Amino acid sequence: EMAQQFFSEALAWQKEKGYRVLHESHRKRYLHSPWVARAFVPKFPELKMVADLSHWINIAETNTQDPDLTRVIEKFASRFEHTHCRVGYDHGPQVPDPRADCWLEYMEGHERWWDKIWLALEEAGVKEVTMTPEHGPPNYQICDPKTGSPLADIWDVNHWVALRRQERFAALFGQENTSKVIPSSTQGFEPRTMPGPSILMGKENVGFD
Repeated sequence: EMAQQFFSEALAWQKEKGYRVLHESHRKRYLHSPWVARAFVPKFPELKMVADLSHWINIAETNTQDPDLTRVIEKFASRFEHTHCRVGYDHGPQVPDPRADCWLEYMEGHERWWDKIWLALEEAGVKEVTMTPEHGPPNYQICDPKTGSPLADIWDVNHWVALRRQERFAALFGQENTSKVIPSSTQGFEPRTMPGPSILMGKENVGFD
């Protein structure tokens, strides 16, 4: 009841003031869980969100091949007008290094979700969409327990994510429409990713609406 009251009042305030407000799907927020959002968000057709999907995969304790989680994300894809591009996993909101071979599958899975969001927003006629490469520093970032040193250079990680999203945007909407982020002396476009289409393609009756 408190959440329903909060969002009712927040949406009314947004409309009155003419503000564009996107509501977080972060842990410690009401929309922290995909299973909570699945039932709650449809009550508010005007509700727009931030896609902080690294938290949803963590809360769901699953991976990017999960059809139920993917169904929820794709159902609300056109509601996510900003994306926090951080790669989460079954037991945490941030993998140690999404460029590492053992985590590339998770990166590609998040890319499929992020691509779906952009495509859904284009179909809905949204003209502006934003994203943030959001892998955080220690203590968010996993460090060596003996030395306390981060397991990866977080600037390079976020730079790589930005380069990957730039390439995906160009592939989806044309090179002329994308940003102009360039490689640095320490981080280029490698490793390349191959996210592919949605795992739900060709499947029916997936998820619990």
